[in-house]
Amino acid sequence: MMKKTSLILLALMVSLIASAQTIEKTYYFDQPSISQIQGYEQVQFTNCMQSALAGQPSLPWQSVSLMLPQGTEAASIEVELSDFQTMEGSHNLFPYQSARTYSDPVRRQFEKDEALYASKSVYPAQAYGNLSTQYLNGVGFAFSAFTPVQYVPGTGEVRYATKATVRITTTASKADQSRKLWLNGGNAERAKRLAQNPEMLQTYNDRGRTVGGYDILVVTKQQYVASFDDYVSFYLARGLRTRVVDLETILSTMSGQDNAEKLRNYIIQEYEENGIVAYTAM
Repeated sequence: MMKKTSLILLALMVSLIASAQTIEKTYYFDQPSISQIQGYEQVQFTNCMQSALAGQPSLPWQSVSLMLPQGTEAASIEVELSDFQTMEGSHNLFPYQSARTYSDPVRRQFEKDEALYASKSVYPAQAYGNLSTQYLNGVGFAFSAFTPVQYVPGTGEVRYATKATVRITTTASKADQSRKLWLNGGNAERAKRLAQNPEMLQTYNDRGRTVGGYDILVVTKQQYVASFDDYVSFYLARGLRTRVVDLETILSTMSGQDNAEKLRNYIIQEYEENGIVAYTAM
């Protein structure tokens, strides 16, 4: 019995190790620019966004948008900063202010964490933000952000990494996304534009279209279905197959708590089964 249990545990460990992979991406940063704002300074890098908690020093953050291997999700992130450069002089970085609408007439108190600005510890204590997994047409992405800048508020010292290596450790997906995976139409190009590692798309095995598959779904009232014949022919001549479905049939056959949910469920069904690239209601 003990031997059998050990073999099962060993098999589980091997399975977990096999499903775990590491995605690595290196980012490089040139010399930053310095801007003046309300008597303070901001360190800026191209393609980075200023952010911080309200009242804390505003720093430039680099977004992370890495495509994951098919069938995996992001489990953890590691950011290795290296090749640091120290900026000359002492710097007083701008305290990030809470967002408010442009039309807000209320005069807000200037926010500044005085205790943090007196500290001689390196800020931020952690160089990266939260990690999440999101999907675009069934393609998985790891989203996060990091800052290459380190600041000691009490001394005004600012240094920045010219090289940052991000490592995403993955694990097997908890939910099966295979029914949502369609790389037809412009889906593949959209995924590549979103990814900072577009070559990862080669790991995805896209499903083939069925003979009865189509591209555009039109939902209309039963009395108007026949009037879309020219519409269907117009798009068919351009290589886009179109199906016109009456709303009454959808509402009478689909499950859902109300009509809106029934229609939503039908669209999801048609996307998962046929990979439709467009939907319109008329």
